[in-house]
Amino acid sequence: MDREPDREGTERHDAAGDSPASAGIPERPPQPLLSSDVLPGWQMERDLRIARAAQLAWMVELRREYVREADQHSREILDSAIRREASQTRIDIIKGTALHRAQEAGRAAEMHIAQAVGRSEYVVASEINAAERVQSKMPRVWRAFTTGRICDLRLRRIAATLEKLRTAEAVEKLDEQAAEYAETHRLGQVKDWLKGFEHTAEPAHAAERFAAAARQRRVTVTEVEDGMSLLSALLPSLTAHALKRRLDAAARSATEHIPHNPLIAEHTLELQHRDSDSQLARLAAGSAVVPEEFSSPGVSAGFSIGSESQVGRLRVPTLHIIDGSSADPASAEEPDPSASQPQTFQELPATREDGDPRSMDQRAADAFCAWLLNTQTPDELSTAAQIGILVEEATLTGVSDQPGFTRDGKIPVPARNLRDWLRAQTEQLSWYQLLHPPPEDRPSGENLLAVHAEGRYPPERLRVALWFRDRTCSAPGCSVPAEHCDIDHIIPWPEGETNAENLELLCRRHHRLKSWGYDVHLPSFTADLAFAA
Repeated sequence: MDREPDREGTERHDAAGDSPASAGIPERPPQPLLSSDVLPGWQMERDLRIARAAQLAWMVELRREYVREADQHSREILDSAIRREASQTRIDIIKGTALHRAQEAGRAAEMHIAQAVGRSEYVVASEINAAERVQSKMPRVWRAFTTGRICDLRLRRIAATLEKLRTAEAVEKLDEQAAEYAETHRLGQVKDWLKGFEHTAEPAHAAERFAAAARQRRVTVTEVEDGMSLLSALLPSLTAHALKRRLDAAARSATEHIPHNPLIAEHTLELQHRDSDSQLARLAAGSAVVPEEFSSPGVSAGFSIGSESQVGRLRVPTLHIIDGSSADPASAEEPDPSASQPQTFQELPATREDGDPRSMDQRAADAFCAWLLNTQTPDELSTAAQIGILVEEATLTGVSDQPGFTRDGKIPVPARNLRDWLRAQTEQLSWYQLLHPPPEDRPSGENLLAVHAEGRYPPERLRVALWFRDRTCSAPGCSVPAEHCDIDHIIPWPEGETNAENLELLCRRHHRLKSWGYDVHLPSFTADLAFAA
């Protein structure tokens, strides 16, 4: 199908009210910016979104036009057959051909559009399908899209959720809430919110999808490069996170013995020898440079300023400061490198307190191998790792089928599955009651957010309370889970107290920015957390 650009058709399309050039375009950000210097960036992003919306609206309309022309051609053929009094068999064939003609016309439009915009036909078809679904069923979201309030990535995420919903009430509710939330939150937060919406709006249907997905669980191996493979397991999210938490806990432990993988331990041994030789060479030369792994700049608790590679390195339990500035190479006794260096991989230290040279990720990977290759299958599965779950009391008692959520809000768990899982963990559960806003009549149990510490570091019970209170990093738009964040004093210690009012959770990235003097716009909280009675 050959065509010339239809300028008049484009103008008619704009006049029909689908153009983002109409009223409703925001003149200012929906939320205050951290810096007025970035206002031009917001304006450019808004204009890009409007242009992208205009392009998608054009793509949707062009495919419809191709299909309309194909349908018109099919009707002409059918009318001609009816006038000729063709047989019913012939008419049925013509009707079947009409469906195929319309489908191929749509694919032809996708092919032509893909050539024009430089994307694959599959991507173009996905974009048009998502836009068409939202345009036809969610007028508020579509309006937000065409006026630059939300981007096409958010539109497609909303369209994916729309496709899962079965009831008109849920679709209407999504249309009412999604645009406002998507406009004021980051894409990752929007994805998590949409997952939660799917489970809370239609809990029974979400549980059915969970059960169907769980039937596909499997373990696969994918070969990558340089003699390595990716071992993947498709598991329920709660199980997968429990495994990861347990591996991380073992890797961080100073006393956990984790065997070295013999396939690669010799390489670790070689690197350790090389590092030891390099360190001895610096000391012999009288270098006053303290090795990075032994440095500890005077900054906030649990945080050090430096590059990403420095931040991720292990810290030895006891601080060692090696001062070579006054060393006399002539008089110093030369150490014997072979006296303390392991000679085989079996002699490599397997605990952090003994000087294990592996990174946290490497220790976790080796623990994973050691545990699986031990080939012991327990009678039942239990979770020896801390997983925070937020769940309504009505769900626990079976009165409601509203799902529970992991503490960071990322993973919804169907009510029935959550109740079964909790029954299997009865002896390992700690119950907390989260109240917001605090009631006038205080519940029984200690208010954990009222705990004060005399020293710099909060006790375990206050730390857990902060995890439940903040749930994620406190910086706007950041979704790093609470347990992976640093606990920061808003007013630096010792001037500021170690209590809930003066403590916030910040991921390492935003903690670093705050330490360098940048405002990360910390919100305030008024919730109270107490032990359940």
